[in-house]
Amino acid sequence: MSPPQSSTPLLGSSGDGVTTIDNYSTSGGRQQQKQQGDLERDGSDSSPGLGDGYIAWSDSSETFHLAVMHTLIYVTIGVLGYSFILDTKWSIIDSLYFSVVVFTTVGYGDISPDSSDAGMIFTIFFSIYGIVILGIFLGILGDMLVERQEKIVNETLERTRKKYLGSMFKNPDHSDEVAAEGAEGSKQSFFLDIAHVAKEYMMISGVLVVIGIPIMVLEKWSAIRGIYWLVVTSTTIGLGDEHPETQWSKAICIICIPVLVALGGTILGKVASFYLDKRNDAKVNEFLSRAVRIGDLEKMDLDGDSNVTKDEFLVYMLTTLQKVEQSDIDEIFALFSKLDKNKDGTLNLKDIMSSPM
Repeated sequence: MSPPQSSTPLLGSSGDGVTTIDNYSTSGGRQQQKQQGDLERDGSDSSPGLGDGYIAWSDSSETFHLAVMHTLIYVTIGVLGYSFILDTKWSIIDSLYFSVVVFTTVGYGDISPDSSDAGMIFTIFFSIYGIVILGIFLGILGDMLVERQEKIVNETLERTRKKYLGSMFKNPDHSDEVAAEGAEGSKQSFFLDIAHVAKEYMMISGVLVVIGIPIMVLEKWSAIRGIYWLVVTSTTIGLGDEHPETQWSKAICIICIPVLVALGGTILGKVASFYLDKRNDAKVNEFLSRAVRIGDLEKMDLDGDSNVTKDEFLVYMLTTLQKVEQSDIDEIFALFSKLDKNKDGTLNLKDIMSSPM
């Protein structure tokens, strides 16, 4: 009589539909352990995996490096062109100042290139390069600087949503009543949320004022005139009636203006979209309070087996609420199918080891 086969779990068992590494017998497990050890010794597992997290390109170090590189290229071209090659023969500070005013689209109009064909052709391509390339990084910079404020707003909305869902689950027979209460609560908290966001953005607005103080002092502007210049500059209106004139002011503006535009534009965009976000949140709450009908189950049943699993319900809700696109879901499912070599609906050690390295 042969000895019983012992079963040793690799990572532990799980329920249906959960990615797992299956139990394996001692005889087969030893071979798999040896193969796994060989992989680890070869350093194959040193490369990032799906479990190492995802970092968006805009949040990666590559973005920062590209931004620095393109900024250096851009300002170098500007200095060479306007200070040494073209007939303008500006000072280096004036060339840097003009370059910044161009790519931030502030466009004061206080200085402009010569009207020769060469000067205009150079400025055309120089402006397009600055606005398109550096404008992208300027938007990313603004988003990063106000990310903390956006996070606070999202946390507030998430607390409201969780509170609503908790109330609905406690009273499933009164979903309409809860929906009405949620809408009323949303109306009551709207102005409080506005006040909270305004307070947070007021801190950044204070930073903008502090940044502009040296310019105000050097140009001997009054407080009102200085704030006027800050608003006109940070919103990229650039009327040109107030602009820095001294070399020191222009030198400070080389750093100051991009920060003003990045912060000002992003803040205005966030504040403008806040009302729409609140309305969308109310629509989500209204949708979640609806009763589930037979037709809904048919839409959720992706595999047509007359049963809706948790995964199918999740996919349906995410796509219906427009949290993700169906194409994103299809790509993820396609990746899973590609990794699932034996097509058993789970990922295990055999699947991963049989994948090309």
